[in-house]
Amino acid sequence: MRVSDLQFTDEMQENAWLGHRVETLTDAHRIINNRKSRNQFTDEFDDVKIEYDEQYKVYRVPAFAASIARYSKAKQIDCDRWGCE
Repeated sequence: MRVSDLQFTDEMQENAWLGHRVETLTDAHRIINNRKSRNQFTDEFDDVKIEYDEQYKVYRVPAFAASIARYSKAKQIDCDRWGCE
């Protein structure tokens, strides 16, 4: 499945907090709840393949796995050094 295959309900389009959560290149997720937000995502990240993670209710992007791992490792180094909450 690709990001362009995501479908939207009327409820999603009316409420900015409802929608499909999709990984980005960091530990952040993007909420995609209408065609405009889907197009913004594909403009920024391309029409990438996604896989649904039922446990965490998020779409994973296998192509982003290495970038997310590097980001998480760097973030952990800073947390170890400076502490984090």
